[in-house]
Amino acid sequence: MKVKNGGLTMKQTQQMVNIMIFLCVGFISGVGLASGTVVFQDDFQQYDVEDATDFSIGDIPSGNWTAEPVPVLGDRASEIWNTSNFGGSRMWISIVDSTQITSKAIDVESDTDYVFSAVMAVETGNPGRQVDVSYDLLVGQDAASAVSLLGGPITVIAHSDPYEVDNSKADHLFTESFTTGTLNPGDKLFIVITRIGTTAGENGGYLAVDDIIVQTPPRQETTYAIMFSDDFQAYAEVNPATASDMDDNWTPTDTTADASRIFETGNFGGTKGWITYTDGAGIVSKAIELESDMDYTFTAMLASETSVGDRMIDVEYDLIIADDTGVTSGTPYSILGGAV
Repeated sequence: MKVKNGGLTMKQTQQMVNIMIFLCVGFISGVGLASGTVVFQDDFQQYDVEDATDFSIGDIPSGNWTAEPVPVLGDRASEIWNTSNFGGSRMWISIVDSTQITSKAIDVESDTDYVFSAVMAVETGNPGRQVDVSYDLLVGQDAASAVSLLGGPITVIAHSDPYEVDNSKADHLFTESFTTGTLNPGDKLFIVITRIGTTAGENGGYLAVDDIIVQTPPRQETTYAIMFSDDFQAYAEVNPATASDMDDNWTPTDTTADASRIFETGNFGGTKGWITYTDGAGIVSKAIELESDMDYTFTAMLASETSVGDRMIDVEYDLIIADDTGVTSGTPYSILGGAV
């Protein structure tokens, strides 16, 4: 789509004092989601592979997680495990019911929205396996005294690979949005994940946990692109001003003296612009390339070029579209429904 001849029109409708014009035409080029602020993230890749794990990194306990009951070597209640399932990953796994892991204290803000997400699955490539698991998000001075932000643990069913998508973790991702509410000084967030076990009809297996993230919600961002702008600063002062004097960006409707002029003023902080002192005189922009079905913003500074009193002047503008697709058979039309 193009803004054709008469795309942007400005004209003085009542003579009182010179009108001065500057303008910029822009449009919203896209709306997208930007990632939220991550306050905690763990993909378990850094930990040593071991049974009865203390979540060590290079044989040094990280302190990121605590398992309860205290795991015993060989019972496989709390283990870091490399799997070839789910596309290949390193995970925390457990085969012992009631085993839980609690995160370290996580800094969060009062009255703030967050999103918790975690992969929870049954670590096997045998389809149809299921294990009950719960997660809870607690806030308080320490994990022992912290209270749930969710009203208590949330129980879900973990499934084996394949479930909905073969060899992927995407279909094992659980998310929970929550708000911290008003926190006391020193309050922290704690994540608790518990292997519950199997119920009737569930085949069971190792619970696997991976890719835990706590972050603020993704925010919507709008990006802008300038399609056309002109501040008239590059043009030389001239009276009368023709299209060539304005690099063919504009075509005056009247090129007699004072009807079209590039003028540098000491008003408005000092600047240069197009002015006219003739009723009915105006300027028409060159054709401007636009896109179909896009939101646009048009801005222009229109002022009486004088510092004397409260001088006023009537002026109109219009945005004219000529549709090259043939929808309007190429007939120009006002996108505003007429001059404003």
